Amino acid sequence: YEDTNDDWLGSWKLQAEYRPSDDAMFYFGYNRGTKAGNWNAPFGGFPSPTDPFIPYGEERLDSFELGTKLTLMDNRAQVNAAVFYYDYKDFQSFAFLNFANITTNLDSDAIGAEFDIRVVPTDAWDLRLGATYIDFTVEDATISNALGTQVVDRNPPFTSEFTAFAVAAY
Repeated sequence: YEDTNDDWLGSWKLQAEYRPSDDAMFYFGYNRGTKAGNWNAPFGGFPSPTDPFIPYGEERLDSFELGTKLTLMDNRAQVNAAVFYYDYKDFQSFAFLNFANITTNLDSDAIGAEFDIRVVPTDAWDLRLGATYIDFTVEDATISNALGTQVVDRNPPFTSEFTAFAVAAY
């Protein structure tokens, strides 16, 4: 199998900030990110030259974020909060085919929010609290197991819908 990939992949970022005071910032950002395509090597190393799973395409992400960063209580408290939307085109998803891990391209999107609060009430105490919510879906993923093959929309593995943390340090 022979092929080349000389695609130009561009990434960029646009961000606008508004600072009504030294203690407050509000922002909106748009990011475009790309990841190059490549080639799979199916199990055994002897794929057919016409195998549609050999090449996979580039991944493109359009990311939108709206947030704020605030400093309060005479610099003893900080609040960060954001909402975001990720729109993936040709998300590089992983699957197993004939005992080989292959990459395929699927559409995907994620929407979420996050915040964290840090308070230093005295010189000895540092308190933090935060949480993140994300709804991340990969569309038309092929899932195969002993019961057969299904095509489903699913959440990526190791992506928790909700996470939170709390820290008190003395």
